[in-house]
Amino acid sequence: MKIIIFEGNERFSCDYCGKDYNNLNTLRTHKYQDCRKFKTHVCSHCHTYFTRKYDMKKHIMKKHADSTLLTNTNVH
Repeated sequence: MKIIIFEGNERFSCDYCGKDYNNLNTLRTHKYQDCRKFKTHVCSHCHTYFTRKYDMKKHIMKKHADSTLLTNTNVH
């Protein structure tokens, strides 16, 4: 994390993508929900990245239900 002072206001910058925020908690949320560095779960159907395995499973069931049934993909 890098702290930037811009026009007298403290900003917090993401070390991975460079986005900056007014609030440290907002930066932390970004890191664990938005920043691709932390998106380690990948949909095998469309290669979309997810932070949480649970979100990837929901995505697969919603977006690829037909493909999942046809290919018998394990989504446990």
